[in-house]
Amino acid sequence: MELNSDADRDAAVDAEAAWEYALQVYARPGVATACLLLQNELDLDVLVLLHLAHVSSPIGAAAITSSDVEAADTCVRNWRNSVVRPLRSARRAIAKDNPALSELRATIQKAELAAERHALMRLAALPSATDLTQTKSTGAKSIRPVVQFYAVRAASVPLLGRADIDDAIELLDRTLFP
Repeated sequence: MELNSDADRDAAVDAEAAWEYALQVYARPGVATACLLLQNELDLDVLVLLHLAHVSSPIGAAAITSSDVEAADTCVRNWRNSVVRPLRSARRAIAKDNPALSELRATIQKAELAAERHALMRLAALPSATDLTQTKSTGAKSIRPVVQFYAVRAASVPLLGRADIDDAIELLDRTLFP
């Protein structure tokens, strides 16, 4: 990839920082489990959640709003539905303990991660990412607007009161917004 301008280089750095943030946060205790629970139960896009947490995490950055979630989801929706989800479905269809298909599963998993990285690059290029970090926060930061958005979209709002869902949200809030 050739970077032709300072803006291109800045965007590449932002995308790389976003990817590194996502990998570091996802590796923290309990985060992967909490994210996957919300993904599986509420159809939440984990990349959207991690992206919005990343751009709203600096001190002085704005809290996540429903319009931030809508913009981020719109940015990656088609890619998620046409590329990421089919790769995820293909990977999940292959049993982890099947030695005859372990190489195929690993190849699909690698492609899925590359597709997710591309989605995060798209999210990092959103203008709202820089707008969020320049606006002073007036309220407590939380991933709840992200969870609410996807719960409504998936018609899963009644699940929001479930203990495991609440625990996942609380763990992610503590971890992403210390």
